Amino acid sequence: MTNHSAASRNVLTFAVAAGLLTVLIGSALPMQAFGHALSIESINVDGVGERGIFIVIGHTSEPTFGAFPGIHDGKHNVEVFLEDLDTALPLAGSSLKIDKFYFEDINSFNNADSVEDADEKEKGVSLSGVFGDPGHYITRQVTDDGIYGYRLYGTVNYFSVAELEIDTTVFCTEGGEGGGGADTSKFNSPGWFGAYGCHADIENIFFPEDLKNVKDDGSNGGGGGGGDKATITVESELADGSEFKKYVAISDETGKTVKKGFTPVEFEGKVGEDYTIEVRFQGSPQFDHWEDGSETRKRTITLQEDITLLATYGNDVESEPEKSETDSNTTAVASSYTGQIQQASFPSGAATTSSTMSVASSQAAQTPAPAIGMEYLSFIVSAAVVGSIVGIKRIRSNRSD
Repeated sequence: MTNHSAASRNVLTFAVAAGLLTVLIGSALPMQAFGHALSIESINVDGVGERGIFIVIGHTSEPTFGAFPGIHDGKHNVEVFLEDLDTALPLAGSSLKIDKFYFEDINSFNNADSVEDADEKEKGVSLSGVFGDPGHYITRQVTDDGIYGYRLYGTVNYFSVAELEIDTTVFCTEGGEGGGGADTSKFNSPGWFGAYGCHADIENIFFPEDLKNVKDDGSNGGGGGGGDKATITVESELADGSEFKKYVAISDETGKTVKKGFTPVEFEGKVGEDYTIEVRFQGSPQFDHWEDGSETRKRTITLQEDITLLATYGNDVESEPEKSETDSNTTAVASSYTGQIQQASFPSGAATTSSTMSVASSQAAQTPAPAIGMEYLSFIVSAAVVGSIVGIKRIRSNRSD
């Protein structure tokens, strides 16, 4: 009779806990579906006795599909939930890790004698607590079609009054929570129920099967950057063959700069598209030629395959490109103004700055409006900074008076 009563209480406790978890999941996780696996572990708490811990594991954004450029990003993170069985309160502050096991298909899985036979493994991945959601732990990943399993291990923190060491393994279920697929449970630890789905091939849900705007090479509109790719590598050297770094910019057919920096520079572009490569003016030594013999700084290529471009520089000092009369005036005026501002001293520099501003205003009125370049912009910014500092000092001085 006593055993029967104990069994009844266990069933009742399980039913209540399952109901609480269902309510919690339904209110806190607005997903398409919540296909997750569940387990209950026992922990002894001093002065309290035996308590239960709910462990839930699965993927975000169920149902899960492998990445397919332009259609689906394949972002299905591993997530774990921990909570007290009796109160449904979340258990935060736990230290957890997972080992990941991936099998490409059911044949590969069936031929495996252990998880170590997986097609790909990643071990010791830390699970991080989700900010603002206690008891929720996650690690991010982009996935492919196939069968995923996880070994979950570490220390569960039970409200800072007890700890539980766990080490358990569970694999996804083909056909999702409802099953219906091949059996993938042979490596599961005892005690798991429910299920999270294995990653299906998203092409299985295409209708019609041969979608007109979906291409097998992944070059689909609206996403993923498919199509054939090739790499442009730009290097530079001196005429004697020694290494020499120069600034280079690569732009696409629209004129947009897609890569820039000091050589060597690499950029992965789309095969069949045009790209313009330009080595910028930076003084000496002087640019001499490209590896194909061309002598212009800027060259355009149609990308067909991986290619390395080599810019060779001589030892002559390179003269700066000629400037227009307007650019010269702008540089002279801006340099004069900036020089006067830089000579201002503080705190007695207020008078000097004021004088500088007067001169600037007077000369600006007599000088034709130049095109605003970087030098002129530098003067404006410098003047604004100095004016602000002087203004603040005057306000402080007035307050002290």
